[in-house]
Amino acid sequence: RRVHGDYDQIQENLQGEDVRRSKSKVGKEKAANKENIFLDADVAIGVGNKIKVCKLIKANGENAQVSYVKDIDTFIIASKNVSIAARNIYDLSEYQDEDRYSFAILIAQQWFEILQKVPDVRELKKDMCHRTFVAEYCGNPDFQHLVKYSSIDLHFYAITEFNSVYSCMDPEISLQIFKKHGLTTVQQYRLGIFSDWKAFNETLKEQFVKVAGAGIDEEEEGSVLYFVELKNDIDNEFGNTVTLCKLKTLEYRIYRKLREKLKQIPKGKGNKSTLYTKTVNEINELCRNAQPKRPLSFYFKVCQLAINYVADYGCQIQKLVSRFTDFILTFVEFAEKDIVPTEADFKNAITKREKQNELIKAPPIPNKPKGGRLVIITPPMYLPDYIIDDLKDAIHADTIENDDWEKLSPVDNDQIKLVHITVLPVLKEHQLLKNTYFVTAGLSHDGIDVCIKNIDDLSCHENFKRDPNLAKVESHPELKENLHKLGNHFQELILTQLKEVAPNCFTNFEDIYSVVNLSLIHISEPTRQAEISYAVFC
Repeated sequence: RRVHGDYDQIQENLQGEDVRRSKSKVGKEKAANKENIFLDADVAIGVGNKIKVCKLIKANGENAQVSYVKDIDTFIIASKNVSIAARNIYDLSEYQDEDRYSFAILIAQQWFEILQKVPDVRELKKDMCHRTFVAEYCGNPDFQHLVKYSSIDLHFYAITEFNSVYSCMDPEISLQIFKKHGLTTVQQYRLGIFSDWKAFNETLKEQFVKVAGAGIDEEEEGSVLYFVELKNDIDNEFGNTVTLCKLKTLEYRIYRKLREKLKQIPKGKGNKSTLYTKTVNEINELCRNAQPKRPLSFYFKVCQLAINYVADYGCQIQKLVSRFTDFILTFVEFAEKDIVPTEADFKNAITKREKQNELIKAPPIPNKPKGGRLVIITPPMYLPDYIIDDLKDAIHADTIENDDWEKLSPVDNDQIKLVHITVLPVLKEHQLLKNTYFVTAGLSHDGIDVCIKNIDDLSCHENFKRDPNLAKVESHPELKENLHKLGNHFQELILTQLKEVAPNCFTNFEDIYSVVNLSLIHISEPTRQAEISYAVFC
């Protein structure tokens, strides 16, 4: 099966006319476009399957893509042109010296901002494995298109699967995944499920007229229609996306044409009279088969005001591109009030908008915390691997080290390491204790009871693969007996050592599962004091 991209939808494709036999150049182009968009849907209906049509509002921003690689616990975050690999927001500093990564960094900053609000990042990572989440980066006032957004965000709309022959997953399944994790999504509607071509075609014609006549404030840039094939022999409302195509609002297309004409003025490629006449002619042609939200005379007035202003007073091309939303909305207001603006009028109006934009800022890249090592000491089979992984993410640790205390190397100043120890270590005052903070947990009778329960529950052993004691459970039945004997003595042995070698750098929790806010450890080397700030342990 061929994989299609998205195609600009044109009215001729929805008339039901047979253009495939046409010998003219225009007719052949129409036929090719019609085949590209509708062939798979036509074939599906022809063999007795159904086509579900989903309509997604097309957000007006910059393409953004996010994936996750489990083997290296790293997100791959991409703009339209480049990708970066980052485990956390601190890794973005590695890319700041190269301009080509600047937009990908903005997307990544927003992604890590979003992750702070995701209910279960571990579950999100599972859903992202071997997939790419596709979104639009919207709302940054420095990168405006034609739709005004109140905040910076990623608006997710599609999920692609690695090595799939289909364009993307069923958009209704993607929407379920996005909502599960609290991600912002574009608006989505199901237009129907069709088993005959006539009803399918009529629905598309209705949507063409509806979307074309809507304003940017209603349908933004427009909509994308997803054609999803549903197998007739399967009782399921979900299927495979075989084709997708765009429907754009005429208002969006009119203002985009105006932007292109305005960019020609500073380059000396036409006087204002000629450019205005060309713009009017192109708008009339554009609106031949449908009408925009407002009367054409209103759009002509906006175009005339904007073209005359840029021709008379000048405007940098870069501002026309990056701040076009503010630019066009300003002239829409002038047209509504029937004002021919002076240079002072325009600058005052733009200044007000820029002050509003100052409230919308991309999240900064924070300085990486000072290096250090967090050592967690627990009885065997007490903390499952996933809680250790969560803590690693919370403190932005570079690695999780093994629990052989004697083999650990000193930690560098720019590294954050996490160590989980489940055997009784011999702690000595040497270089390993530099920039090290200890947390003990579960060393009470209640904690030992948790360990024994985990040992007896074979179904939970999957969660303790990194615990070296897991292999000893079956071959050493005395492990449980030894744990019973240790009881509070385990706590006494550990805490006695810590009080001697690290009196100001340890915290003991009898029951770590009751701790809600255990967190990032900031270590002050001169005093070796530690401050527990913010993170969710479990």
